[in-house]
Amino acid sequence: QDVRITIAKLYETNKQYKQAATAYQKFFSEKEVEGKTPDQLMYARLHYGYCLTAQKQSPEKHYTESIDWFNKSTAAGVEFTAGIEFVAEMMFRNAQKQYDAYAALKISGPKGKVSRKQEDKILTDQLVAKGKALQEVEKTYAAIIQTGAGEWGLAALVQLGRAYENMGESLENSHIPSYLTNDQIEFYRMDLEDRIYPQEEKAVAAYSAALEKSYEINLYNDNLAFATRRLGELRPHDFTGLEEQLLEPGYTSSSTKTATFEEGL
Repeated sequence: QDVRITIAKLYETNKQYKQAATAYQKFFSEKEVEGKTPDQLMYARLHYGYCLTAQKQSPEKHYTESIDWFNKSTAAGVEFTAGIEFVAEMMFRNAQKQYDAYAALKISGPKGKVSRKQEDKILTDQLVAKGKALQEVEKTYAAIIQTGAGEWGLAALVQLGRAYENMGESLENSHIPSYLTNDQIEFYRMDLEDRIYPQEEKAVAAYSAALEKSYEINLYNDNLAFATRRLGELRPHDFTGLEEQLLEPGYTSSSTKTATFEEGL
């Protein structure tokens, strides 16, 4: 079985994605599983998805089926190690569409002139829709974190931080009711700031958790770099950011001093 996986890897490495996909699919879809570890099966499922993507085909349905298989297997007592990371990656990649849809939601108010009642309803509906979408995003990424995966758990934490920041930005740039007076607008903006701050706090908490996760698993990648940078920007007094410390090279002095044998003693 190891040889079969190696052959599929070779096809994939050499960008022969059709042959690799066939080899991976046959490996994980066969009823006969003798000699195959759960982690190998998850690996084959993940890399079959890679091959689909390389051939400009969506792996979403396949990943969903593989996640279901993982959950059923786990419930039946099957134990995974590396497979946890593989399934978490599938979950993360499948979550991107949901995240993009959430991020695209705006609290922009009506497009044209409408009555005060209509304006209030449109604005309320947009606020509610954005809030509900954030709740669903939270559930999705919480499920990834709960797998216990390292790299992709960290990625999910960072994405949660992005989601909270997006909510804060959406509120900050939201539509101001057209019928408000200047004084009322000032109070309205103060109320928005009260709503924005908790989102910022949640983002800081998510990024901080990602930083702790990175120490735990000894991983530094682009997700951690982003989280660290945002912590430095959001809480500059608490997080100064990561700085690369380079040691000054030690050179032999260009000046020399001669001494007699007696002086040296």
